[in-house]
Amino acid sequence: MMAKHQDELDVLQAVYCAPGEFMLINEGDCPCFKVSTQDMTSHFNIEITFQLSSEYPNQVPHISIFCDTINRTQLSQLKHSCLDYANELKGDNMIMNVVQWLQENTDFLINEHPQKDNPDSDVKHDHDTDPINRTENDSISATNDIGACVRANDTESSNWTALLSLDHMRSKTKYIKTIKKWVDQLGLQGRLIFQGKLILILLQGHKESIKEYLTLQRTVNVDVDSKGRSCKEKMMKILHEEETKSPPSLCGFDSMELQTNSDLQDFFSKANLGHIFKSHF
Repeated sequence: MMAKHQDELDVLQAVYCAPGEFMLINEGDCPCFKVSTQDMTSHFNIEITFQLSSEYPNQVPHISIFCDTINRTQLSQLKHSCLDYANELKGDNMIMNVVQWLQENTDFLINEHPQKDNPDSDVKHDHDTDPINRTENDSISATNDIGACVRANDTESSNWTALLSLDHMRSKTKYIKTIKKWVDQLGLQGRLIFQGKLILILLQGHKESIKEYLTLQRTVNVDVDSKGRSCKEKMMKILHEEETKSPPSLCGFDSMELQTNSDLQDFFSKANLGHIFKSHF
């Protein structure tokens, strides 16, 4: 871990020293860690996950926020306001300030935005190209009210791992951009993996967030068909799902190109998911 990161994490860990308040998820040059705290006014439980980059503090870290007390719209607004504040602090160590800002402002922000969630869309399993169906651009507005790391108002708090496979991507750049947007808005961790003919999506996070991701994947136009028309994903397969007692072994979400099956096996092993590789490849 870089010395500039270590000093700040040492201070953070010293302040948030009660059991469960601070958790280092991943060390290295780009550490990932979680702080669990409460809003000072209404005492909402808040979990904030940070992943620092090698450019930090000149680059705002990836920030995921989870609070099971507030609705999706409120949590999405909270994250946007938090990122605006973090951008004002670029150039200086900001983690402690961001955590304290959330403690002081969460109650005010959610009362400022008391909207109710939109009803969830029905999950459809047909994949016909239909001009009246939602497009990728529609998916942006459709998912704007899905907060980062949110499972609003549900009781399923378990961590979950899911491995999905896709058959192909005709509009690869557009498809990858959409996947990354959904994953970020839902507060999930994982990887989009290309290896030979394999296209895999590995997701980790709260179970309900993964369920919402699957709904989006199945119901929103994300690719184009052979005639260039927008279409839904009709060949996604769920290869594996499991509940995990430990925190996610991955931080953030990136796409990666692997050359060989051995590279794929090595990745799963390092992510403590070797049993998934053994079961499916």
